Amino acid sequence: MRMATGTGPEAGTRRRLPPHERRAALLTSASAAFTGAAYEDVSVADVAARAGVSEPLVFRYFPTKATLHAAVVQGWADDLMHRQDVAVGALPSGAPARDRVRAALEVLLDDAAAGGHWWFDPGSEPATSAAVVATVRDAQVDRLRVLLPPHWVRHDYAIAAYPGFVEAGVRRWVGLGCPLDERAHLIQAALGALEGALGDWGG
Repeated sequence: MRMATGTGPEAGTRRRLPPHERRAALLTSASAAFTGAAYEDVSVADVAARAGVSEPLVFRYFPTKATLHAAVVQGWADDLMHRQDVAVGALPSGAPARDRVRAALEVLLDDAAAGGHWWFDPGSEPATSAAVVATVRDAQVDRLRVLLPPHWVRHDYAIAAYPGFVEAGVRRWVGLGCPLDERAHLIQAALGALEGALGDWGG
């Protein structure tokens, strides 16, 4: 589960790292800084301080704050989709489509409860990050098409609309403080909405 982790691994001690390790360390610090915070409330200086490096060094790897944020969001997206793949893959072979969709949804809710609001509440994030989020939405639809191969036009519309329903529901749930006793209701509402739109699960 992705969560903020405080300071970066190099805080307080500057070490010479290979470029790929330095970039990864900067992204770790930036991820911690941006998690649960508005884009405008985090500066490159904040990220540099967390990583224990100079601000110019951050700009050497990420030319702008927007570039850095987009790289962070891409990392969040990759992690989210990997965890969804693991959750769905852990189900027994031949598990019903409804169970597979639910497994992916549970990961989304875990992410939201841990402060991952980037995919349903982008706020003032730059266009580069918005483009990453749009790609993630498209990927979620594509994954649904794999889990629920469209049989006719109605299914195609149902699958395309489902992520928007989930985003709206999760936004409300997070706004209420992610109450555990309402999580199951959100899940049932989302699955019920998809089932109703599909007409049947088809597998």
